[in-house]
Amino acid sequence: MNSRDRVLRTINHQDADRPPMDLGGAASSLNDLAYFNLKKHLGIQGDIEPFRLGTTSNYYDERVLFQLNIDFRRLIVKRKSNFPGIHENGSFTNEWGITYEKRGEYYEVTGNPLADASISEIANHCWPRVADFIDVEGLRADAKRMYESTDFALVARMPCWGLVDMAFQLRGMEKFLMDLIIEPQIARTLIMKILEFEINIYTLILEQIGDFQQIVETCDDLGSQKNLLFSERSFREIVKPSRTELNNEIKKKAPNAKIFLHCCGAIAKIIPDLIDTGIDILNPIQPNATGMDPQELKAKYGNQLVFHGCIDTQIAFRGSISDTEEEVKKKIAILYKDGGYIVAPANHVMSDVPVENIVALYRTVQNYHSWRLTK
Repeated sequence: MNSRDRVLRTINHQDADRPPMDLGGAASSLNDLAYFNLKKHLGIQGDIEPFRLGTTSNYYDERVLFQLNIDFRRLIVKRKSNFPGIHENGSFTNEWGITYEKRGEYYEVTGNPLADASISEIANHCWPRVADFIDVEGLRADAKRMYESTDFALVARMPCWGLVDMAFQLRGMEKFLMDLIIEPQIARTLIMKILEFEINIYTLILEQIGDFQQIVETCDDLGSQKNLLFSERSFREIVKPSRTELNNEIKKKAPNAKIFLHCCGAIAKIIPDLIDTGIDILNPIQPNATGMDPQELKAKYGNQLVFHGCIDTQIAFRGSISDTEEEVKKKIAILYKDGGYIVAPANHVMSDVPVENIVALYRTVQNYHSWRLTK
């Protein structure tokens, strides 16, 4: 069975010859230092250009995917480099007017352009135009070539942050959380303006490649380790309608693709709402977050959702090779029934994860039949 067939069976809740394996998307990517460590470990020579700048995960190297037998390949839209750029202190400002500064391995937001804006100022803000900073030239040809000449499952990579993620960055996280409670109309206006942009960017991309994709990525981080970041009521009244509209527009442009949502944290309370919005695949299923027990989630939602991720990156993946192998076997035993599970780390792989464990994760899945038959 080839990779595309394996993925198609799995995301349509049918058993395949083994669970599909993923690495390198909206989540479950390699931090830059982890990438260089793994590349060296695998003996891969020669550098590649980063596909973006200013995040913790800037490299998408298909040579790594090939060696690990990853079943997916991503279509990544090219960006135009016309934002204001690097400042003297090393920070930079992007197309949205958001300023970031690198601190250690991470970039943190240090400038929120709409922090003090009123409703009218938000509505009349000079919002970025999609065509000004993404380049779709050659994108359709690339998608057609990959679809016809390879047997990988194709994924339209998430082209921007999610609705709430962008609101946090534009307004400031604390300010936006306060808006949800005391100025809900400001929060609603901001979400709707971000939605307008996101519909435009997904439309532009999917008009080029939607008919070749098996999965379209989206994201929004809505949970902490212990609970939702804000109330269920705020989600349902302010965020859910816009998330539903976005997913509906994606389905129009890529009717045969499944919608993938990356949503970190303890989000169990709103999983039925997320299903209502039209998502098909939920990532990352953080197993140590409150309420995110994979066995309970599979029992409740296994007929409605495909689960992606769930390999514990906080404890098991930082332990021994045998810890990693047992973690992979455990999660497959729980989640891979009638398909419905794509094996991947439960978040980005950081530089303190031993490279041997990364290899062990995918080798264990590759050996699925041999260890499964010995149980």
